[in-house]
Amino acid sequence: MGKVSMHPRAMIASMWIHRSLAWRLIRNDVATRHHGSLIGGLAIFIQPLFMLAMYLFVFVGVFKVRRGVPDSTVDFAFSIFVGMMVVMLFSECINTAVNTLRSNANYVKKVVFPLEILAVIGLGSALFRLSAAMVAMLVCFLLVKGEIHIEVLLFPLTLIPLILYTLSASWFLAALGAFSTDVGRVTGFATPALMFISPVFYASDAVPASLSTLMMLNPLTPAIEGARATLLGGLVPDWTLLGIHGAIAFFAAWLGFAFFQYCRSEFADVI
Repeated sequence: MGKVSMHPRAMIASMWIHRSLAWRLIRNDVATRHHGSLIGGLAIFIQPLFMLAMYLFVFVGVFKVRRGVPDSTVDFAFSIFVGMMVVMLFSECINTAVNTLRSNANYVKKVVFPLEILAVIGLGSALFRLSAAMVAMLVCFLLVKGEIHIEVLLFPLTLIPLILYTLSASWFLAALGAFSTDVGRVTGFATPALMFISPVFYASDAVPASLSTLMMLNPLTPAIEGARATLLGGLVPDWTLLGIHGAIAFFAAWLGFAFFQYCRSEFADVI
């Protein structure tokens, strides 16, 4: 195998040069997941709608009896749904990334195939399902609240740091997963904890002051809070927080890419 570059420019260039290939593989992955299903693509919308219905039932139909504040329980249900969808995107990607090279051994054996885009394929497929979930949620939000804020157009910008963080973790874990299947067991145990250490069931400003710094450093925090602000609150996201995390996330993505490229020459021998 020829020498591969670990430079940040190589990471950006690879994503750009292979964008058409990545897009085709993402479409194939989405189609394959729903192949043979009686309801086909509708499942992408039905599943999140069912989840949202459960949240609304529990927090509106049940908790309002105890709290007596219907509006706050409705908002709470939507808030939890948005937070969970963001965490599920990250969790799905890293759990998939662990086995991505072993699952695509035929690509690993091909010297000319750009293995680094396998992480992009998993992320793109997950982003498609997240988008469908958010569209379904906004339809319900419109029905319940009677309006949708124009700030929803800013929602994609709130995901930029998360996308870079996810690519970073995916490249790291894909490389490690090629050498040991134990990595998948670790991520399988660790990802459920993300629901509790991230502001899913609570707001980030509700944590004790002693933990606020750690909460702000959580890579999922800006995405969750930004999504809630733009989709539910009619607010602009915290640009400072997104900017800081965006810079850190780009550096993290480059480290993940560099590690993946560094290990690349060994993949064909261990898979």
